[in-house]
Amino acid sequence: MPPAMLVSLIEGQMGNVAIVTAAIKALAMQAKSRKDELMNAGAYRAIVAAFRIHESYEVVCQGACVALVNLSIRNGAHRDTIIAAGVLGPLVAALRMHEASKSTCMCALTAFVILFSSGNAALREAMIAAGALGPIVSAFRIHRPSRMICSCACEILRSLCKGNTSRKKAIIAAGAVSLLAQASCDHGINTARSALFSLGFSAEGTRM
Repeated sequence: MPPAMLVSLIEGQMGNVAIVTAAIKALAMQAKSRKDELMNAGAYRAIVAAFRIHESYEVVCQGACVALVNLSIRNGAHRDTIIAAGVLGPLVAALRMHEASKSTCMCALTAFVILFSSGNAALREAMIAAGALGPIVSAFRIHRPSRMICSCACEILRSLCKGNTSRKKAIIAAGAVSLLAQASCDHGINTARSALFSLGFSAEGTRM
């Protein structure tokens, strides 16, 4: 189905979770090779709107995250457009509401990495203001046996550590230091060590 028709389907059937989910999955598949066409058709707006309305449904959250990652990966302009559409709130809500779900946390954390980790100080401040830190650390704690989730969480925290003392204090207060040290030890994740050093801790989690 052409992108414009899928967008219209989502917008016209927004209350139907099954239809919205199927349309988002189709857009996610197309986004691998037709990014510009989908962005021009307004797919990102429809996906973010569905994400916001149906944030309590894991299948919608997962599909929206995958689609938005596929649209924005290796494309800064698309990333900025999706952020401007208001994706941060639904991402935080998805992590908070579905923290026990390994699949949803993996999708949401991956979206955070692709959309926000390479951003500027304003984006990092926006994440803190939106309450993203708590759900990120909570997902990190719950799913710490998963190397993939740990890797995403470490990358996000490493980014949040950059250049701001208040953010560093917030990360420490959220209990991230022990999780970063464990990720460094158990999984050998370099970004965990980098985040720890930025926070003033050794790779073992002791204050330097």
